[in-house]
Amino acid sequence: MDASDELRSLEATGIYRLAGSRAAFVDPVRLLGESYRRFRLVPSAYYSRSFGPSRQGGEAQAEGTAPSPDRKKRKRKRQTKARELNAVERIAEARHQEARPLLISAHNSLLDAKYLLEYLPGMIKGDECRPELETSSENNFVELGGSWRAPFYEMTICFQKPLGQDEA
Repeated sequence: MDASDELRSLEATGIYRLAGSRAAFVDPVRLLGESYRRFRLVPSAYYSRSFGPSRQGGEAQAEGTAPSPDRKKRKRKRQTKARELNAVERIAEARHQEARPLLISAHNSLLDAKYLLEYLPGMIKGDECRPELETSSENNFVELGGSWRAPFYEMTICFQKPLGQDEA
């Protein structure tokens, strides 16, 4: 799949498969938005920060690191001796070391996905067009059954008598 197909897939399903790794970017706003009918999730309210580089933070940090002549130097903390890990901590450490290469690979794949990174700021602001869902009360259950989200839906059949036909 090329990048434009993956972006269309992201718009439709909320999932973008990253090339070069077994990882995927998941947009929780789109996934959660599909679950609600009476409520609407706003991406700019859901995401607490932008994915883009912050230019203001770098300037403020550079100003804050200038040494002040009136400031006293603090004593350095002593290096604590490394303690021996217990069995549970050793297992957790081994698990973390095993997951580390996968996470690094996924992170590098995300950084290489230029089209996705260009798309994200607009997606967060809500500028990107989202295909409108039909608001009719009837659902196409054949299409719904083919959806990967089908196990999450609960279907109830309600047999109601039409008005005017109380008893025959």
